[in-house]
Amino acid sequence: MKTLKTMMIMMVLFTIPNVLLAQKCKFDKETTDKFTNEHIRASKFQVGGAFYRWFILMEQKGDKCFMTYQISVHGKVDDPITKDSKILMKLEDNSIVELVVDQDYNPQQNVENTGTANPFISSMWLPKGELSKDQMKSLSSSTITAIRVKIAGKDLDSPEISAKQAKKLKETAACMLTN
Repeated sequence: MKTLKTMMIMMVLFTIPNVLLAQKCKFDKETTDKFTNEHIRASKFQVGGAFYRWFILMEQKGDKCFMTYQISVHGKVDDPITKDSKILMKLEDNSIVELVVDQDYNPQQNVENTGTANPFISSMWLPKGELSKDQMKSLSSSTITAIRVKIAGKDLDSPEISAKQAKKLKETAACMLTN
């Protein structure tokens, strides 16, 4: 009887951490495509402050995962981010995940007026690529610490991603792996 009671207590103690550590998967968008019936989930993450206007969109359509970046710089830049270019994501464990861009992305230029007397021109790209299961596993096991893209032969580093956003992105990747 005492052994049974001890076993019950042990089972409860081993179960509690699993319940507490269980991940709640939340997405900014979760729907079903009306034409293909594919399950679609997506979440958007800000990189740097609002001033920088860099974002990451992680999206899952059926069993495929995609990442789209919004990359913005001050000034007029006419060079595209070309097909097969790589966006490098350095992870906390020092590994690097390479997102291969799926097509040419030309910049969009805008005149920005932030309410000051000095409007300025900005250039923005929206490159996208598919992520493999192995890349998703890497993103789900270690947070992104730095991002780099090459435009016209020059390295462009992202603003710093906050620990909160990096953790949210890592958790979203883990949720997408669990389907």
